[in-house]
Amino acid sequence: MLWALLAFLLNFVPFVGSILMAVPAILLALVQTDLQTTLLVALGYLVVNTAIGSILEPRFMGRGLDASPLTRPIAILLGPDLEPDAQPASDDDSAGAQTPAEQTQELLAQERQDTQQGQ
Repeated sequence: MLWALLAFLLNFVPFVGSILMAVPAILLALVQTDLQTTLLVALGYLVVNTAIGSILEPRFMGRGLDASPLTRPIAILLGPDLEPDAQPASDDDSAGAQTPAEQTQELLAQERQDTQQGQ
């Protein structure tokens, strides 16, 4: 159970997390068993992580985001690069700017108004 919890937590670390989560299990297999079993453990981690990262995660993310199959891997690869650069707002610019929470509240209020007018 502890190994599963460790694997779960380390899987959230981008790029190296899946490698880090395999190291303790592979070392334990190397210490307690023979080389063939250790290689099977390493192969098992590789197959499971590849299947989850290449098949399951894109499917679940695609269903949740309602995106086409082509845009999913592109968004995964380019997502961090597409984020606009955050620039500090000056005092002059911040007068009319709204925070995302304020924008959401305004949209919800407009939606409520439209719903009430439609009734």
